[in-house]
Amino acid sequence: MGHPKGHRVALKRRAFEDRAHRLGLTTQTAQAAAMGVHFTMHHRALTGERQALSGRYVLGVLRLLGDDNVRKHIDALFDVSDSP
Repeated sequence: MGHPKGHRVALKRRAFEDRAHRLGLTTQTAQAAAMGVHFTMHHRALTGERQALSGRYVLGVLRLLGDDNVRKHIDALFDVSDSP
């Protein structure tokens, strides 16, 4: 139809920002850089509207906010290059 296949999800902005702020990431630019995604992608996700978020974005969120065990599983199960 009018959107890519897959699930359309909404990032819970308050929950994300609370956790990111605890890590000292208080700007959207710093948050995007820490997740390895472009600022505009992160800015769009923070609108809270349902959208198809890229796997790179979702993995970036989980890597940033997850514990060591989550990061270990991501690294073991996914090959994510550093280039977009």
